[in-house]
Amino acid sequence: MPYSNATKQAFADALRKLLEQKPFAKISVSHICEECGMNRKSFYYHFKDKYDLRDKLIAYKGNRLFEETF
Repeated sequence: MPYSNATKQAFADALRKLLEQKPFAKISVSHICEECGMNRKSFYYHFKDKYDLRDKLIAYKGNRLFEETF
């Protein structure tokens, strides 16, 4: 897996883990970065904000579900 994809995956995994603990509205970019041990600069290199990460994660999961179904 290329480094860029691994970094994006780490942020996505961190968000999923945090969502098990608290609602999305209570999660900040700082929380996400702290959870995966990366810095905010890396986060903003890949995503505009936490909503961008959420939307890309939902789109990715939706595409995978569609591919598995059909």
